[in-house]
Amino acid sequence: MSRPEVRRGWPLEAFVGDVIVCTLEGSHLDQVTEIRVSPAGKGIRVRFGDPLGQAKEAVQASAEQLTVTFEIDPSTYPGEKRIELISPAGVSDPLPFLVML
Repeated sequence: MSRPEVRRGWPLEAFVGDVIVCTLEGSHLDQVTEIRVSPAGKGIRVRFGDPLGQAKEAVQASAEQLTVTFEIDPSTYPGEKRIELISPAGVSDPLPFLVML
């Protein structure tokens, strides 16, 4: 078993108060059990898939692609965040995610 690797994602920026559906690309993404946003992603809720029906494209859940939904609370501080994918095999390298006003 290998730790997840994320090479890119889109979109990787959102405004305070947004709900965005993001597609992540990489490897071993089918093993991801948790997604961490730091620093202390207060006010950022992350869900697997597209539970709110916002996506224009098909939801992905494979070893190479993963769809996640970010809900950015209006009280969230803007700035650069880091997304890390967690699996039983370890933690991915961080991917930058920008929250704007």
